[in-house]
Amino acid sequence: MTELRQSTAVTIKLGPFVDSSDGDTLEEGLAGSMTVKLSKNGGDIAARHSTDAITYDESGFYNVPLDATDTNTLGRLRILVVNAGTHLPVWADFMVVRQAYWDWKYGSADLAVDATKISGSATAADAVEANIGNLDAAVSTRAPASTALSKNTWTDERAGKLDYLDANVSSRASAEYYTSTRAAYLDHLNVGGLVASHADIQGITQASRIRIATSPQWERPDDGSTTYRIWIYHYNEQHQPEDLDSNPTVTVENEQGTDRSGNLGTVTKESGTTGVYYVDYTVADDHAVEGLIIKVSATENGETGVWAIGASVVDTTAVDFTSSDRQKLEAIKAQTDKLGFSDSNDVKATLDGEQVNLAADQEVNVTKWAGTSVSVGAASNLPSVSADAISDSAASADAVEANIANLDDKVSDITAQTSKLQFTAEGDVKATLDGEEVTTASLSTQAQNQVNQACDQALSDYNPAKPEDVEITVP
Repeated sequence: MTELRQSTAVTIKLGPFVDSSDGDTLEEGLAGSMTVKLSKNGGDIAARHSTDAITYDESGFYNVPLDATDTNTLGRLRILVVNAGTHLPVWADFMVVRQAYWDWKYGSADLAVDATKISGSATAADAVEANIGNLDAAVSTRAPASTALSKNTWTDERAGKLDYLDANVSSRASAEYYTSTRAAYLDHLNVGGLVASHADIQGITQASRIRIATSPQWERPDDGSTTYRIWIYHYNEQHQPEDLDSNPTVTVENEQGTDRSGNLGTVTKESGTTGVYYVDYTVADDHAVEGLIIKVSATENGETGVWAIGASVVDTTAVDFTSSDRQKLEAIKAQTDKLGFSDSNDVKATLDGEQVNLAADQEVNVTKWAGTSVSVGAASNLPSVSADAISDSAASADAVEANIANLDDKVSDITAQTSKLQFTAEGDVKATLDGEEVTTASLSTQAQNQVNQACDQALSDYNPAKPEDVEITVP
């Protein structure tokens, strides 16, 4: 039976209202004409005191407000609506309970308990009440080893351990209750401080009530995208599967705090399970290689907590090593095994004597020739090589060496002749320095005409008295 808080306004659901003629058709238009009555703890039926309007909800149910007067009587409260000829009778029973009980059961208040008797005796209750004040000091001072209890049973050490109990301890320090077996239990309290309280234990349990499972490495595909699933498991205090108040909230960010939640799907509860949820994360071929932090926010019984784990997006080619990759490496090794090296770890490129063809303008540094060191000439900066044979003939080498000296004489003779040449300002050779006749090749028609015109002009200008004035200019 539904409980209601005494003298407290509340809105209840009343229904379903169905047509009286067929007992099936829902009545949805009664809000304005409905008369609600009630009976308090078996009392006479009377009209509802609240004047707040009744409203229709759905499926034949109506919202019926009750005020503090309607709920002021403890016990059973019956709400009923009767309207013959319109709908079938509708009623509902509720239990009105004390406010303190309601607040303890459905709220966060403590339940107040007033004990007037203990074991049916008011005197015993008064005695307990009178001695409550004696619990405001260390238990060991109330029951030292010098009491009537056996010192072998009730030692100062055991009494001192009771001081670490983080709870109320009764003062029944008598042989009737404090037996040797019970006293031995204190020896198992291997603590040097306060014993963990229920809240401490619950806090430890709460920290392990959510489990998150996924692959620690999410491979980024070479093309397209790949989906990875994140599983979330929830447990109660006894570590049994338990559903949350609602689906958890999942977010993802990278190590720099950049939000990556856009790659998440929808959080879904696994069908047919208790406390099991999942959400998918999609890794595309253009996503960054990075570390990720997955955060899960979950609420259970109104309490919200946050849990997190890590994962990494990695390059698939960096973590996958296939048989094809191994074959390629073995092929490379087969070629490099053919290389030979000198004592200084230089590659010997012509082990079998084949000719080496150099690219154009490629620089070559020769330090040895047939095992003999080669020097560099100071003037030419070219290698200086001593040739003992030409075309594998020592005689040919001697002949070349004997004729090299004649080159200087030949060059000197040539220089003596070329030094006689003189040149004009334009660089032409002056070929008639001593007046000999110069014979030219036949002139072109245009050049001949120009010579004839020059001669005609000279004849017309000729003055026998001044022959020196005659000048013939040939263009």
